[in-house]
Amino acid sequence: PGMAGAGGPGRKAMDTPQRRAALDRAATVCAAHFGATAAAGATVHKLQAACAPLRSAGSDPSVAAAAVVKFLAALDEGEGASTFELIECGGVEALSAFLSGNDLPKDDVWSEAIAARLSAFVRAASCDLPHRAMSGLVERLLDALAVTEALPMRLSASGAAAGAVAASSRAGAGGGAAGGGLS
Repeated sequence: PGMAGAGGPGRKAMDTPQRRAALDRAATVCAAHFGATAAAGATVHKLQAACAPLRSAGSDPSVAAAAVVKFLAALDEGEGASTFELIECGGVEALSAFLSGNDLPKDDVWSEAIAARLSAFVRAASCDLPHRAMSGLVERLLDALAVTEALPMRLSASGAAAGAVAASSRAGAGGGAAGGGLS
């Protein structure tokens, strides 16, 4: 009743000092919190270019090792790539393909070829990368796993288990030691 025409479809926004101030605040918040989106996009594109050769590194172990070292160096450039950027660029899948030798011919010499590739990779990583590069890679891969894995929780259909869960919940809600310290 009192607001009857206040938000009608034909109403135009008026240019008021309050509206201009609100737009200025919105622009400031947008720049502060969403301005990094463009930079993240550029980082993802750079990482995509760096990890693309891993998918088809070939049978020359030194060329393959140089490709993975280049990708790992790109991950550590600047402040380092985030977990999101590692996932979005396809780096996890590219590393998996590289380490699994997916691009190598699956013939009698595959095991020798993958052994030579991995040996060259370890040698190059130890010589050409900072000492924390491999532990940083492991941390990033664990973070990526934590972000992407789904561990569904299923409750037991057993009546005894359901009763134990309910009793544990009641004990934990009371704040006593009977809750196993998980209150």
